[in-house]
Amino acid sequence: MKRIDVVALKRRLDDGDELYLVDVREPYEWEIASIPGTTHRFPLKYVMDHVNEIQDKECIVYCRSGKRSLLAIEMIQEVAPIQCTNLEGGVLAWAQHIDPSMTTY
Repeated sequence: MKRIDVVALKRRLDDGDELYLVDVREPYEWEIASIPGTTHRFPLKYVMDHVNEIQDKECIVYCRSGKRSLLAIEMIQEVAPIQCTNLEGGVLAWAQHIDPSMTTY
């Protein structure tokens, strides 16, 4: 399973790389904190309903800490050959290393 850390993701976003940034947390979590540049938001339980939306670009999948995103990638890759990468540490790592002003929970 491919992984990326938040520093490398920030660099890719700043460089304008074409990718989908997919948040698989629950809606109430989106309101607390979100990584800028997020293109898709759907809770883990609805991942399979949205696979067709993320097939044409590389996907970086994230959640709060990296566990749900890993599960989401496993689910996606069972049904589609989509290039998915797990964001190590999720929103918590983003807040710690990229944006200390971000609310954590």
